[in-house]
Amino acid sequence: MEAILGVVGAYTELIAEEENRPETVRDEQKLTEYRRRRTASQREREALDPTDSKGIARVRAQYAEQLHILRRGGRV
Repeated sequence: MEAILGVVGAYTELIAEEENRPETVRDEQKLTEYRRRRTASQREREALDPTDSKGIARVRAQYAEQLHILRRGGRV
């Protein structure tokens, strides 16, 4: 699912940005949360049943909204 992959990519970028900050201002809580959300997104993608069209539609809508928010610079 493209939306989930987009969200995973967005969290990967956020992780990289935070890791590249000087240690004195790096926010470890953000890093932990971004990693947790990225992992949860990957697991949800892996758990999708390709025969469950309603479930796929629900997940697609959910992740499309998350991706939209992340691309605008917001945090989900």
